Amino acid sequence: MAKFLITLWMIPFAILTRTKLGADSNHLALPLFCILMTMAPLLSKIADGAIFTSKLSMLGIFYSLSLLLLTGLSLQSYLATNCGWYLWTHNSQQQAMERLHHPHEGLYLPWQILPMLISDGRLYHLDDCLRYENGMGWRRSSTSLSRFLPNPLTEIAIRPFGAPSYLADDASSNKTDLDPMLPGWTILHLRPISK
Repeated sequence: MAKFLITLWMIPFAILTRTKLGADSNHLALPLFCILMTMAPLLSKIADGAIFTSKLSMLGIFYSLSLLLLTGLSLQSYLATNCGWYLWTHNSQQQAMERLHHPHEGLYLPWQILPMLISDGRLYHLDDCLRYENGMGWRRSSTSLSRFLPNPLTEIAIRPFGAPSYLADDASSNKTDLDPMLPGWTILHLRPISK
């Protein structure tokens, strides 16, 4: 019962985090876990049929299933992308690492920072952090921006189901899917950032 009450207490806060910049559906993972842990002991009783003799147990099942359904409905937009199976079967970090073993001058993978660090020995901007800075009203100078990006920056590669690049939002870009080492990835060809 304590897990159930904790879940009821956490769900509004988890939903509230979705209203702020940088929120993600992952914030609902803890309430979902608590709901599932509340339901887990009931599964063996459901299988035996013994649970249907207690009205209190039926009420608990009803509330648990209702919460699970409401939480699932709140995740509908996230699940609609259907990216889970793709990410399970395609390791984008490994794909990036294999691509970076070949010549890659001007290529930036904004969501695969670790392979770029291993390959180039330089830590580049995490694309989403630039978006957050802009959302907070902070403006980087082009010198500060280009200092932590490949020089020259001419291509940005986004994995399938990946978020769009902040750097490509305002840049004149030409979308192609031509890199045979990154099948299905979106490659944005950009003009170099001026200093």
